[in-house]
Amino acid sequence: GVSWGRDLYDAVQSLPRLELHNTQVVQLAGGLGEGNVASDAPEIARLFSDKLGASVRYLYAPTVVQTSATKTTLLEQAQLAQTVTLASQLDIALTGIGALNDSSSSLSKAGYLTSQDQTAFQQLQGRAHLLGYILNDAGDCLKHDYNNRVVAAPLKYLKRARWSIGIATLPQKAAAILATL
Repeated sequence: GVSWGRDLYDAVQSLPRLELHNTQVVQLAGGLGEGNVASDAPEIARLFSDKLGASVRYLYAPTVVQTSATKTTLLEQAQLAQTVTLASQLDIALTGIGALNDSSSSLSKAGYLTSQDQTAFQQLQGRAHLLGYILNDAGDCLKHDYNNRVVAAPLKYLKRARWSIGIATLPQKAAAILATL
């Protein structure tokens, strides 16, 4: 399974081509829809599947929606429900790790996370975002309506995966990386 982000795109781009038949790449979070298309989840899922010679399963939805009821309705759709079910069976998860102190994060550039949101979440001890969810220092989802509107696989699926690999490269992401461990 894969998410989105600049660092994740660079990591997938650098992988050698393999032929792993009977393998499927699953998009773990909704798309950003804005910002750099190359670092958006559908493109990373496509690129990764091309690198592996695998099929791909997309999560055709935005990363964050207006209401939790909208999220529920979307995830009840058969295609999206099947994608999330596949995410529960991951062998490997590759995810970008976002920092709330990084105004150039993919989530911010796409308009899902404003500077006011970042400040408010940091005041609530928010440190990171993973699959769109806002996490505190302990790696738990902040108890905030925002997290109820994220269209993504549940974070517990990352813990179930045989390998769960978070990717981040900037020094200012150190606190975010620690929060995701």
